[in-house]
Amino acid sequence: YGPPVGLAPLSEAARALAPFPILALGGATSENAAALLRAGAHGVAAIRLFSDPLTLREVTSALRRSASTDL
Repeated sequence: YGPPVGLAPLSEAARALAPFPILALGGATSENAAALLRAGAHGVAAIRLFSDPLTLREVTSALRRSASTDL
């Protein structure tokens, strides 16, 4: 646990550990998920983002759209 490390270290880790998949853990939002994927994450893990069953479909749809258009 600690402060976010940012996109550059995520990208470095993804390159160094390829072909193993890297997940972005913690702090993932619908606003930054596409940037996390562009930086090399194969997916995002988030509790708060996915915790509301009433908005889950909307959130996952937005993430899919963002990932497919921004990558």
